[in-house]
Amino acid sequence: MTKKVKYAYGYPVPDDKLRISFKEQISPGQYWSTPVDVDGLDDLLDKLKEENVYKVTFKYLTYFWEGDNFYEGPMNTEDITQKEFDWVVEKVEGNHRFIEIYKKKER
Repeated sequence: MTKKVKYAYGYPVPDDKLRISFKEQISPGQYWSTPVDVDGLDDLLDKLKEENVYKVTFKYLTYFWEGDNFYEGPMNTEDITQKEFDWVVEKVEGNHRFIEIYKKKER
């Protein structure tokens, strides 16, 4: 029996983990996307806190037309529920789901 390995963007995803893309605007028109492996909702919230993220927008980029669309947000990180988490990790043909993040400015 062969073991199936989950892949996202060409990188293997560890067993029992889910990969979520954090997309951050670094300048007008330029974004940086970071893949993050999480165990579940609590782990996602911990990672957002580690990254100093205070707001997120759940979005998707469809391959059938240019541009991205909103699913939910912007919302405070403490308001994220299992519903939004399930939506972003669900496998969907034809579009890429991700979280656009808004970081607090460091002083």
